[in-house]
Amino acid sequence: MQFLGRLLDTVSSVSTLFTNPYRVRDVPLSDYGGGGKVLLKTEGRIVLYKNTQCQSWDCLLMIPETPNMTLRLFQVGSEEDAMNWFPQYALKLRPFYETLPLKAESAQPIVDCLRSHPDWSSAHIAVETGLRECLKHNYVQSQINSRDASGQTPLHRACERGDTACVTELLEESQARTDIKDQDGETPMHCAAKQDTPAIIKVMCSRMCSGVNELNLHGETPLHVSCRPRPSRVRQSSSGGRSQV
Repeated sequence: MQFLGRLLDTVSSVSTLFTNPYRVRDVPLSDYGGGGKVLLKTEGRIVLYKNTQCQSWDCLLMIPETPNMTLRLFQVGSEEDAMNWFPQYALKLRPFYETLPLKAESAQPIVDCLRSHPDWSSAHIAVETGLRECLKHNYVQSQINSRDASGQTPLHRACERGDTACVTELLEESQARTDIKDQDGETPMHCAAKQDTPAIIKVMCSRMCSGVNELNLHGETPLHVSCRPRPSRVRQSSSGGRSQV
């Protein structure tokens, strides 16, 4: 029976490698207490095992609230992939698991964002996933004005997302800078001007933020950007002011 159990576990693990190795799953911690599992690295609550039974590298997040279960963040068949992603997971996930009680369904969007945008800081990820409570973490606070590969800060992202609550949090609680330009020469105010979200413009202006009259690489101020014709406005105009969907 024990042999059959181990065989089924191996088949399940191999199947995972060929489906979605980065899907976050609840797994029993006892799966990593027997033979064939070699502990390679530990950083905070993130650990990396080599699973010799199916030749995989498994990254786990230890959950103190459920000592018998753990979250498997990835199970990959390449040591190179494991060694590439493990330090990023260990560094960027810490503010989230120290702030929130993560479960598989809540951790998945975070790690998806991390993998899709490896140049983003934890602050960018917190904004993109709408996890405003994580913006208060000390490590995230140190990254409030960090830039990604395109030069955008977390405030740029919040303005592009039209997330008024997040913009307010960044400005009022974190004193995020409003004068930083991205690779297109655009400040967060330019990003806000692109959205049909007057509330964000109001929040930005209430802070007397710098960057209001800055020019982007096309010679446009945020006011110029806000006056661009938009499809929604064209539809309203053509229908005599009545919105059309």
